[in-house]
Amino acid sequence: MGDQRRVPKELLRHFSVSMQLYTGDRQDLLLLPNQLHRYQIPSEHVADSVIFGWTANGTNPDALLIIELRTRPGQAPEWVYSLAPVTADKLSLKYDGSVVQTKDQTIFPSDDA
Repeated sequence: MGDQRRVPKELLRHFSVSMQLYTGDRQDLLLLPNQLHRYQIPSEHVADSVIFGWTANGTNPDALLIIELRTRPGQAPEWVYSLAPVTADKLSLKYDGSVVQTKDQTIFPSDDA
């Protein structure tokens, strides 16, 4: 996959994100065309990290996918990923069609409670 110390964009093709609205309707989210942020944290052995956004519509992300390449001394480089919600709705992250992470719907207390 090219340079082993860079997050390859082709890694994204393995991921998909879906959202279940409070109404029960399910929607597949769309990957925003450009990465949102890229960073390194050498002190934490993060050689490269990229944040991508997924949206139900428009350009406002409903979910963020963070992919990091961790390179600890004496160990093989390791790809790690995590879903970060930007919505109160239920989210599911899939890798090659299998659910690998979910986030339940956030319930907010009533204003009159």
